[in-house]
Amino acid sequence: MKALITECFGLGRVPVAPGTAASAAAIVIAFLLHIAGGVIPVILATALSILAGFLCITEIEDDPPHVVIDEVAGQLIAVLPVSITAGTMPVAAQATLWVAAFLLFRLFDIWKPGLIGRAERAGGAAGIMLDDVLAGALSAVILLSIIAGTALIR
Repeated sequence: MKALITECFGLGRVPVAPGTAASAAAIVIAFLLHIAGGVIPVILATALSILAGFLCITEIEDDPPHVVIDEVAGQLIAVLPVSITAGTMPVAAQATLWVAAFLLFRLFDIWKPGLIGRAERAGGAAGIMLDDVLAGALSAVILLSIIAGTALIR
């Protein structure tokens, strides 16, 4: 069961770029949850993915490509500001921000600047999860800044 969760029901076994595939799936899931129930289901899915990651990644030291629950958690964190503020902006702006959440998270997850890279080097469940949680948080902060900036312009 742990492998099923850490691999996000097979997404981790995608032969090319499983982390990107998991992030893309997380965006789609977040969008569908948002459409179905607003921000609350997205927040719950985010919390569940973080908890599941920490509980299921127990005997892994490095971050193997097939473990993608961390990408799902980080991507869901990144998209939270978009889900929270979606009702306050035109549809075109919302669509742009959903895409920006994906691109920013992937950028920081791959690049791993500063604290994100240090977190990954911690090893174990903490390192595997925290680098993606931090990449998602940094993406969310940037998105919040963009959203706040565009609100001030209006």
